[in-house]
Amino acid sequence: MNVQFSHCYLFHHESAGQQNSSQSVAQVLPILASQYQTVISKKTSSPEELIEQIVSITNTDAIYLLGGDGTLHQAIQALQHVDSLPPIGILPGGTCNDFSRVLSIPQTLEKATEALINGRIESFDLAKANSSYFLNFAGLGFITHASDGIEETKKEKLGKISYFLSAIKTMKESETFSGKLTIDDQVIEFEAAMILVMNGFSIGTHTFPVSTISPQDGELDIFVFPTTSIGTVLKWIQLGYKDSTNSFQEDRSILHLKGENVSILTNESLSVDMDGEIHEETPLTIQLQKASISLIVPSTYQ
Repeated sequence: MNVQFSHCYLFHHESAGQQNSSQSVAQVLPILASQYQTVISKKTSSPEELIEQIVSITNTDAIYLLGGDGTLHQAIQALQHVDSLPPIGILPGGTCNDFSRVLSIPQTLEKATEALINGRIESFDLAKANSSYFLNFAGLGFITHASDGIEETKKEKLGKISYFLSAIKTMKESETFSGKLTIDDQVIEFEAAMILVMNGFSIGTHTFPVSTISPQDGELDIFVFPTTSIGTVLKWIQLGYKDSTNSFQEDRSILHLKGENVSILTNESLSVDMDGEIHEETPLTIQLQKASISLIVPSTYQ
């Protein structure tokens, strides 16, 4: 489905990412206005306000979110209050912009905006975890310590690098955890340093080195990482997708499963990282909602 050019909203938040919000809006607003008859720009000051504003929308062709993964994650929580959302266009203005990378959206604002207004609308899978939603991933173990351990000033100065500095530090310090993992009808007892439940395939700007992950295939990809796999994960962080793919395939200690319904029960309650935001705790129940959210993608997206 092609993008309809009548009415759209542009949401932005001052603290999203590294660039001043008003400067970013000045870059994208004229491009949107060249295609849409009406563009309503809304600046929000909190996640609650963003959700409230989105829930109140009654008739529009599209919502554009100017911000990072946190802004997108906050926006989809509006689904706790409404049955569906208008098509969403992601304008990368954050630190990592991971899900925009999954959608092949250019990482400069002008190019991203041009690509989306000339793009199309597609349906994507969405995961509900307890009462929250995520598009990209949910994780527990050292990834939650990595996200939680990032100093805001360091994040602003170092950007994406800060995630991995924090990750490498916590990988050496983190303890394993154990519990029971249920995927559809399969039950597995585990001891792990990290578990990832993935719908997308980019974390901290790094493409995850498993090529079969797709947010449109009707399945979640679940990875269980024991402590013996830490070296493999470090290699991915240091070398990137292309040079670490073989290591992931050869590391038999990493358990990779697929499914639609996932339940994680841990011996002690653990925090959960969803799309880079820490909220929800175990026990965690995840249900995949197939083709339940509409996103605007560039014409080059495959």
